[in-house]
Amino acid sequence: MTLEALIEHFGASDDPLILALLEAAAHQPSRGHGGISQKKWEQDFWRPVSGLLGELEKGAEGMAPNRRVYPKSGFGPVVGWSAFSLFAGASAAENAMDLFRLHGEGVLWNASIKGFFMILLCGATVVGIRTALYSLYLFRTRDTPYEREHHRAG
Repeated sequence: MTLEALIEHFGASDDPLILALLEAAAHQPSRGHGGISQKKWEQDFWRPVSGLLGELEKGAEGMAPNRRVYPKSGFGPVVGWSAFSLFAGASAAENAMDLFRLHGEGVLWNASIKGFFMILLCGATVVGIRTALYSLYLFRTRDTPYEREHHRAG
C-alpha cells in the first residue's frame, strides 16, 4: 500500500495509533543504494513499526507510543557526514586534477588508477551528502507532538 493510499484512507482519523502509523510511513528511510542497509532498516524502523502494528491489532486495548517509531538523529552524525562529504569531494577533485595532468603524458596505468579513485570518491561524496541530509532531516524532526507532550508532562 502506498503512502498516498494510507493517508487517503486513514488521514481523517484521530486515533493516536493510526496517526503514529501514518507518521512512521511518511518517515520511512530508504533502503539499498544510497539509503540504509536492510539490517539497519529492520532494526531501527521495522521492529518498532511491527510493534505498533501489534498494538493496532489489539483494537481499543492498544496503547499509542509516547515516542516516535522511526529513527532519530543527533547533531553529531550531521556534522560527521558533512565533514566526510567535504573530504571525499576534495579528494575526488584532487584526483580529477591529477587525472587531467596525466592525460597529456600518456601514462595509462596512473591515469586509470586516478580515474578509478575519482569515480569512487564521487560516489562516496554523493552517498555522504544524502546521508548528511537524511541525518539533518531526522535531527530537525527529532521531537514529535507525542514526545513534546510527554516531556512537558514528565
